[in-house]
Amino acid sequence: MCPLDRRLAYGLRFQSEFALPELPLDSLAEGEADVLVEVGTPISTEEVARLCAPEAPVEDMMRFEENECQLLFSDVGRFTLHAGRHVLVEPLEGTTESSWRLPLLGSVMALLLEQRGLLALHGGAARFVDGEQDVAAGFLGDKGQGKSTLNAALSQAGFALFCDDVLAVSGLEAQQPSAQQPRASQAQLTAIPGFAWLKLLPDAVRGVWNAEPDEFDLVAPEVAEVEKRSIPARLAPEPLPLHHLFILSSLPDEASQPLVLRRLGAQEALLNLIPHTFAARFGALYLKGERRTAHFQACARLASECQMWELARKRDLKLLPQTIQAIENAVRENASDSGSSLNATAPSPARLGATESGSFPSSATAPTSSGATNTNPAHRGATAPDSSSSGATAPGSSLAAIGAGSVGFDRAQEVRESS
Repeated sequence: MCPLDRRLAYGLRFQSEFALPELPLDSLAEGEADVLVEVGTPISTEEVARLCAPEAPVEDMMRFEENECQLLFSDVGRFTLHAGRHVLVEPLEGTTESSWRLPLLGSVMALLLEQRGLLALHGGAARFVDGEQDVAAGFLGDKGQGKSTLNAALSQAGFALFCDDVLAVSGLEAQQPSAQQPRASQAQLTAIPGFAWLKLLPDAVRGVWNAEPDEFDLVAPEVAEVEKRSIPARLAPEPLPLHHLFILSSLPDEASQPLVLRRLGAQEALLNLIPHTFAARFGALYLKGERRTAHFQACARLASECQMWELARKRDLKLLPQTIQAIENAVRENASDSGSSLNATAPSPARLGATESGSFPSSATAPTSSGATNTNPAHRGATAPDSSSSGATAPGSSLAAIGAGSVGFDRAQEVRESS
């Protein structure tokens, strides 16, 4: 192990007892760290099996208290977070550092950021120009909707990234304005740079990164069925105002239009946003009482102040240049009317090494009505998590994916969830 691995991410200085190569180095490495990551006593497979047994309480695997939270991963180990300052990793016996990093830099990192008062979204973000101002635009979506692939295309096209999987938003600590605190005095909603390591499938490595997969390390070498590669990209140098959020969804191959971009109204924006927060993925075990109210208010403010769009497109790498141009147009034109549509002209092939692009529709309808595939619960009338339900399936299901609303997850699922 590396006893003093000093790293920077999300404006925080990390000191870890094992290497975190995905995070930028802390070149100064002086003074007290903001977050300590320590390794405790390994947990036996028998103990994990007992904690994950069907008759075991859900709280044995997921525990959320005011200043301390705990997540158990059936084939990685247990992570205990205290006050956003300390992470204790109790690894499953026989596991390695690379397997610990996968949840640590995903759901555990999101929970750490939540403990420090930030809103953690499941998605990536990149730096754009909105008029004369540099801003951040985020990309949210269910697993398999191509968030990492889009991030890779943006990086190849020259855009700096904020993150690939955990998007941290600050400025939501003061929630709704009041007579004592008008909206103008509230903190600006800001995207905080995290770390820019992409997790790409072999086809995306070849088609977007113009490289062979074997040139890069596997994200999780111990999980044979996971083929994703870990690829470094350029990180945005500073926090920026978060002006846009794009919800990614898919159009069927037979759809008449290759790409549809639709501005969401306020209520629809909120319903689309909530399922893509890590807090909602943890379920009602986490979202209860004052925390539930504060989370809903934070999402409501973000949905009202940030322009939100639904971006549906066919699953074709050749559409990436057109997709990027549509996003650039939306950011640049800063359309103010809900339901507005934008016309996109494909960028030059040099932007992405592309040889072909389609046309962008002159008028946009709701992606669901044009055949988009979207498993987002918001499209099924979802509301904020219900405190009457734990949001968990039966315990012990190989620590099933939190993103699927269950009690935990295995490494393979964690990798798939971050795509």
